[in-house]
Amino acid sequence: MRAERRPPPVPGRAGLLALGVSGALLVGVGWYQAAGTVEFGHQVRSGVLSTAGLAAVSLTVALWTLGTRRTLERRVAALLRSADALPSPAPADGGRLSGAVLVATASMGRYHRPHCPLATDKPVRAAVRSAHEAAGRRPCGVCRP
Repeated sequence: MRAERRPPPVPGRAGLLALGVSGALLVGVGWYQAAGTVEFGHQVRSGVLSTAGLAAVSLTVALWTLGTRRTLERRVAALLRSADALPSPAPADGGRLSGAVLVATASMGRYHRPHCPLATDKPVRAAVRSAHEAAGRRPCGVCRP
């Protein structure tokens, strides 16, 4: 049995926030020190300080983005698992639910079956297919109404 490879852990949001704030403070302190002197040596030290702060802020942004990406990947995987559990999308009337009630919200661009995971927990309204198509909506690609 092969061991599952796991990605390295990403620091928590509080740790990333602290790193980002520290980096921003380093940039601010470096700028303040460099602005108060005309001596090149002091400005170089302040530039190094600001560069370290910029690196900390950049690292924070990269790690925050990776953490958010992982969260989205988990949500998409869960959505796909729940879509696999849906009943067969092939209705008895040859692929079209012409008289069936389908749901959507006013802002949705697609209409769904009532139990579609993309429509659950949303304030949807029921209507027939022709009403959804007249509103410019297309059928959902997950539940395939």
